[in-house]
Amino acid sequence: MAAVLGEALTGIYSIPGGTAQLFERGVVVTGAAGPVAVEFALPMIGRPHIATDTASAGTATALRPEAVTFRRGGHDINVLGPLVRAALAGRVAVVPTGQASAPQVLTAGPGEIVEPERPTGVGGTVVPAVYGVSLTGPLRERQLYDVALAADPGAGGSWPPTRSTTAGCGTTSGSPTHVTDAHVARRIDRFRPTLSNLGRSGSGGPHVQLERPHPRLVRYANYLHAIGALDVILATGDMYDYQFEYDDDGNGQGNARFLRDLLLGRAPGPDFPDVEELRVPIFMVPATTTTGSTPTTCTLTCTTTSETRTSSTTASATTSPTTCSPATRSRSGPACTAGWSMGSPM
Repeated sequence: MAAVLGEALTGIYSIPGGTAQLFERGVVVTGAAGPVAVEFALPMIGRPHIATDTASAGTATALRPEAVTFRRGGHDINVLGPLVRAALAGRVAVVPTGQASAPQVLTAGPGEIVEPERPTGVGGTVVPAVYGVSLTGPLRERQLYDVALAADPGAGGSWPPTRSTTAGCGTTSGSPTHVTDAHVARRIDRFRPTLSNLGRSGSGGPHVQLERPHPRLVRYANYLHAIGALDVILATGDMYDYQFEYDDDGNGQGNARFLRDLLLGRAPGPDFPDVEELRVPIFMVPATTTTGSTPTTCTLTCTTTSETRTSSTTASATTSPTTCSPATRSRSGPACTAGWSMGSPM
């Protein structure tokens, strides 16, 4: 149970009627009928939640019931619901993105059915119902928030910065912008120095490093959002080129991590060191282009011909094989978004 929920953020703490323990991706609640895992499916970078419904005067629903779910096991739901609410009390908050603000603690609502129980048609087996609780708080209009969990001091502080999960909250006035085919790739940083080292400084000087316009885009988007001219970004197409660079750890996150760092203001470049975190909700729709996980190496045998104007003879010479990287790309699919779930480094 705990393995599914990630690393523990707290020790076991007492709640009325039982105990609880908070993890990266959920909380284990234990009552008289045994333990129950409450799982978090929080909004991610590229899939934010836009809170358009008002829970009560001055509050809005920051997290819908589908984001915090559980099955009742052997518990009576009327007993388990209050246990879940007590386990979450004071433990989940939102922090305005890119601001040094105090966390705004969210309040858990009553348990409600997210998926009703259903028969499988095999031997009378019934799939138990899935319940969920919503979390509400005082959210500001047109403000992007990060979700934070209250950990024990030994697990990273009372409110560790959890920039791995974002939730866009507040109504929008319909001012979007469209960005497509970003093709972020860490290797492009090497193009200019490589050209210069080869004596092609004339080519390296005006070379535009493709991923470095993205921090400028982030800054401009933040400016437009601040003056009320932009509410949401729709990013489509290939988010990054390839999954890994040649010098990446194959068990790491590669260029997906690099894209995430660009959006979070964690990837200063040699020509753009002053970066910002994106403070505008961004929805990502990845492309369906399918290629390998790393740049493909191909060997070409090329034949060149030269023609002299003083003779009708054509001389040809065969070059030695050369190595090239064709324009294949890695699809920005689950590795780009699923890795961005609460508590994981990506």
